[in-house]
Amino acid sequence: MMIGTGLFLFLGFDTLKKFLNELGFGQSQEGHEYDNEVSDPGSPWSPLFWKTGPAGTKLLTVAYCQQLAKEIDDCFSPWGDDEAAVTAIFKRFTTQSQLSFYVDWVNKNIGVDLLKWLKGSDVWPNDRLSVKEISVITEYIKSLPKYK
Repeated sequence: MMIGTGLFLFLGFDTLKKFLNELGFGQSQEGHEYDNEVSDPGSPWSPLFWKTGPAGTKLLTVAYCQQLAKEIDDCFSPWGDDEAAVTAIFKRFTTQSQLSFYVDWVNKNIGVDLLKWLKGSDVWPNDRLSVKEISVITEYIKSLPKYK
């Protein structure tokens, strides 16, 4: 009886922990990956990554960066976020260095770290993308060539 109760409590706790991680409480595997992306200078989310590309690397125009910033910002509102549209916007990048260049542009021109801004806070209305949604974008970006 004690073993059954202990097993039930253990499985119940594990399920509760997974549920809370999905809601954004606690640290999931995606959360650890997110933390690694923020701190890794070799990550395409780093504003320094694009600068290591060879001469002639395709980047983005300032006008396109401005357009992307407006489109991404328009995807978020206090009444609801369009996470699928944000993901679609990031799927327009063709190289990892383009994302890095955009991250650098956002940092210099808007004054925020793009990855942290996309995550926002855990409190409405600034709860933009979940760590899991950012992980999907990151996996796509990492599947792209570094430079072209």
